[in-house]
Parts: sequence; structure tokens; C-alpha cells
Amino acid sequence: MIRHGLVIGLCLSQLFWMSKGLAGVIPVVPGDTTLQAAIDSSTAGDTLELRAGIYGGPVSISHSLSIIGSPDSVLDGKGTGNVVHIDAPKVVIRGIRIRNSGNSLEDEDSGVFVTERGDKALIEGCFFEDNLIGIYLKGPDDAVVQGNIIK
Repeated sequence: MIRHGLVIGLCLSQLFWMSKGLAGVIPVVPGDTTLQAAIDSSTAGDTLELRAGIYGGPVSISHSLSIIGSPDSVLDGKGTGNVVHIDAPKVVIRGIRIRNSGNSLEDEDSGVFVTERGDKALIEGCFFEDNLIGIYLKGPDDAVVQGNIIK
């Protein structure tokens, strides 16, 4: 009986530690630093779901994840640099209003800037306004940009 309980305990412990590595869905509420904080605390493969409201940017993404907007979710770069800087593979940006990049052509300020490490990035269904460059793909392989509006 003790051996049976020990085996069950070890199995449950293994399941707990295995689940720690699974990707999750994380709701994010609006604010000036909440999105970057959520990105920094997420793990590869997580999905950040943005609630309606304004999020302060710019933000930088250095691991694979998805950021999915809800109706009326806005990411505002406040006129500084790239609103979203992607430097990791398999990043998804979907359904977000992205606005107010910096205005330096020399720095290639963009609504979304994807580096050569941004292989298989997907930028989809976003609305871009008041950005110097809407979406800049600087060398990634197999990136997909579809269904966006750039004003």
C-alpha cells in the first residue's frame, strides 16, 4: 500500500513539473508598462491576450510568443523607435492597432520591425497608423504579413 502511494505521488509530481514547461494563455490589461512586463515574464510559446485599451510601447520581443489583440486594443509607441521590435522566431502579432513609431529613417523606425532572427513571424489583421514605416522585415525567412491595413 505504501509503495502504491509512493508511485502515485511520484507520477503526480512528474506531471506538475512537466506542466510547468507548457505554453499558456495570459490575459493582459492595459497600461504603460504592462505589455513589456508580460512579454518579459512569459515563456516561449505563450499567448498574450490583450484586453481592450491602450498599451504603452515600445516593446521588444526576444522569444517565441503570440500577442493577440481584442477589439479596441491599441499599442502606442509614443513617437519613440519601433513600436514592436521582434528579435525571435515564430512570433505572432494579430489584431492590434499599432501606432506612433519614431520618425527616424536612419533608425528605420517602424510599427513592427522584424530582425533576421524573426524567422516565421506572422503579422496579421493589424491596423497601423502614424508610423514612419508600417512593417519592416529586415531579413527573416518565411515571415508572413497578411490582412493588415496601413494608414
